[in-house]
Amino acid sequence: MGHLPSLAEELKLQPTLKCEGQHGYHQQISRNYATTTILSPGNSIGYMGGGFDKALANLFSHGDFGWKHTEKHVQSQLLDLYKGYLTPENANLIEFSTDSFYCDSKAWNTLSANSILHMPTMRVPRPLTTATSVIEQYRYVFDCTWELLSTVNKANIETLKWEDDRHAVINTMVLTGIGTGYGGIPVQIVGKAMVAAIVIFTNHALLRIQKSIYCLKFLREDYEKLIKADELNVRISTDKYDPEIDSLDKLF
Repeated sequence: MGHLPSLAEELKLQPTLKCEGQHGYHQQISRNYATTTILSPGNSIGYMGGGFDKALANLFSHGDFGWKHTEKHVQSQLLDLYKGYLTPENANLIEFSTDSFYCDSKAWNTLSANSILHMPTMRVPRPLTTATSVIEQYRYVFDCTWELLSTVNKANIETLKWEDDRHAVINTMVLTGIGTGYGGIPVQIVGKAMVAAIVIFTNHALLRIQKSIYCLKFLREDYEKLIKADELNVRISTDKYDPEIDSLDKLF
């Protein structure tokens, strides 16, 4: 995490509106500004005491607000809402919106990040490969990634929907590998599944039904149990696809 400031400078991600101690700064972060959210690949009770989560909690600390306060903020936003237990693969955005956060946190002042995208990738730290086949690992990572993208997309839709909304648009997501740590899923599987989800989700040239079929096709599901490709008035590649052996370009 020590490289984040230099990375932010290289990518020119400095906040467009610097906090210089002015009162009510947080009220200026409106839909006219673009922000960053960072994934916390967490657990089912929101603890952030180790690994990437602890580094992330430190990044969002500010002033007397240490990493443990970040953890408590995340838990207070989630555990009451979900009655104490967070189901895996369920993503939520946790915002930080005080003046002290904007003035003092590295998250904002190096990466324009004012939210954590929390998703339990497992209930407790454990291997994810011992009882699952390779194709199920692809499916798990793909579905997790789609959930993350959908959560941010829904938040942006709500932000743009209301003229008086005080939230900013999220235009950058910082994602870790899903399940590559304790989970032990090979990085080749994780990378391919995450890229596939991102490519399909963000491809504006594809119609909704095309995205539906390409998702099921990548996941090696029999989409023709639901709809016949030749009944559609859109172009769909009907070639068989297996993510375990085929390159991503063959999907389309």
